[in-house]
Order: sequence, then C-alpha cells, then structure tokens
Amino acid sequence: RVIPAEIQFKDWLYSIGTGQVGDSVIIPLAMRVNSRQELYTFVFNTGFDAPVNQLLKRLILSPTNRIVDLINDEIIALIDSPEHVYLSRDNPTSENPFAYNLADYDVVQLNRLTPIGMPAHNIKLKVGAIIVLLQNLNTQKGLCNGTRMIVRRLHQDLIEAETISGSSDRGIRIGICRVRNSYKELRPDGVSFERFQFPVRVAFCMTITKAQGQTCERLGIDISDEPFAHGQTYTAFSRCRSGENIRVFAPGKIPDNNGNISMRNVVARGIRFD
Repeated sequence: RVIPAEIQFKDWLYSIGTGQVGDSVIIPLAMRVNSRQELYTFVFNTGFDAPVNQLLKRLILSPTNRIVDLINDEIIALIDSPEHVYLSRDNPTSENPFAYNLADYDVVQLNRLTPIGMPAHNIKLKVGAIIVLLQNLNTQKGLCNGTRMIVRRLHQDLIEAETISGSSDRGIRIGICRVRNSYKELRPDGVSFERFQFPVRVAFCMTITKAQGQTCERLGIDISDEPFAHGQTYTAFSRCRSGENIRVFAPGKIPDNNGNISMRNVVARGIRFD
C-alpha cells in the first residue's frame, strides 16, 4: 500500500528529474546531518556485522571518486578486524616496443594509475567490508559489474564474499580470484598495461554514476563535491523509496532561516525522466 508520504516523495523526485524545481533543490532540515559520523550512524545503524540482506541495502553516495575514496577509507577504519592489503601485479604492454619509454613508465608509475573500471593497485580489505564487482564474473548467477557483496573471509589469493541472490534475501557465498585487466586506450604517450588484481572495490560509498540500478532502504548522500552532471541529483535520491530514509551531509552550505539548504540540480533540457 502506497502511503501519502511516498506519493509526495515520488512527485518531488519527478520535479527534480524534469527540472521543474530549477537548477537547485531545497533539502529540508529533517533530511540533513551535520557530520559524516552522523551520516555513517544513520546509514549503518545496525552495525557492520548485520545480516547480508540488511547491510547490502544500505549505501552512501557522492558525485566524485575523491569523496567516495575518503568515506570508504574512514568506514574501513571503523571495522574491528585485521586489515589485509592486496597489491596488484602491473606490466607494461605494447605491440610496438618504441611506443613509449619503459624508463619513463616503470612499474611504480603504473601502480599509480587507476583507469575507470579497473581495480586499484592497492586494495585494503577487512572481514565485514562491503565491496562491489568491477567485472561480470557470472551473469547467470547475478555476479555482474555493480554487484555489491560483503567480505566474509580473506586469503592470500582468494576473497570469500556473500551476496543476495536475485529476489531472495538469503545470502550466497562465492570465491573471487585475481583476474587480468587490460588498459589499451589510446593515449598520446602510447601507454598500455595489464593489471593482475581482484576485480573489486570497497563500496560502503559509491559514486552516483556507479550506483545506477542500485536500490536501498537507508541512503546517505555526501555533497562535499556538488553534483556536476545531468541527472545526478535525481539518480542519487531515487535510489531510496522513502525520503524519511535519506540523509544529506553538505559541509559548507549555509542554511536559510528554516534550516533548509540547497543542492545543485543539473538537468539537460529536453531529456525526460519516466
């Protein structure tokens, strides 16, 4: 049964997506938090040892990787379990040995690169951490790019994780191994390389763009960096069905006399949200 508050929230989302609210969205006082710690407490109020069907329905979003990485590092530090560090093996590749200078692009230089869609050279994990797949591993079993999971055990060359299968709330265990990732995009310097690493990323927090298709019961939004692309504001708020289960952290924003703040809304005219 749809309650009036949900109808009102749906209408509000529609006005954001169509641009009817204009270039900014008013965030009411009831939806605000004053610190990231408050945001973490609201979203993950059941703790990090909650059942998989609860923990994977809780998510924090931000427009940029800069804030996403910061939040994930902070939350990982809150988990009371040993940390495991997984380093990739990176190798330069090129059919043309003169395409670039190997002295300029040694392994250390390659370690610093993290192209879009490729796992980082340095992945820090703990048991209980939420991770997201960066590749399709088994589409028939729902193990696709964007699938979120909880780390259950960590080995030297294997990550045991648990996820929800389809519409069921029951968790299923899977093993994730390192895979070969190739970066072959054309660049002026001719750099291409392979990275042998686990195809995962910590995902307590995700970018708004990466979170398309996700749904959650508790949602936090950090706008330390404002939305900058078409539809990001709509996409962020629409990950949750109820405005009562959303909180926004907006440092530096000056509230009006009613305690409300505004958030940028980028909408390309002529594009509809249905």
